[in-house]
Amino acid sequence: MAFKVFTAYGAASRPEATLRTSGYLFLSKGILQRAGDEGATHCQLQFDEECGRLGLRLASDGKELLEDGFRQLTVEKSGASINILPLLRYYGFPPLKEKRVLPVKFEDGLIAIELANEFQKSTPKESRKPMTEPGGKEDFDDDIPF
Repeated sequence: MAFKVFTAYGAASRPEATLRTSGYLFLSKGILQRAGDEGATHCQLQFDEECGRLGLRLASDGKELLEDGFRQLTVEKSGASINILPLLRYYGFPPLKEKRVLPVKFEDGLIAIELANEFQKSTPKESRKPMTEPGGKEDFDDDIPF
């Protein structure tokens, strides 16, 4: 058996998604590689309300970026990140007190990330309804002073 050079140092090589307390979701280079677009510059957020899963569709350039919902990724040395705080607020997830590593799967061209299970202990499912549905929050504090 031949020797191979080991270069997979740090979390960047593992397919990990980390949700930071700031609301930014960090995607390691390992995730971007497995998703097939290590050079992605944009991302489309999708959310499955029934399962509480986040779906991310990556794009580098081209016609995909003309579609609704694509936002620019913040490219970092070891991966990329995107602000999902508006999505978390919209669906009534509580503020984070510490960063969390989230489970990741790859399905149907999407990066699928479990959110509901990570927040389940602190938030009952009924309170995670979108604000536009009955029973959701009546007013949305978007932190913009008037």
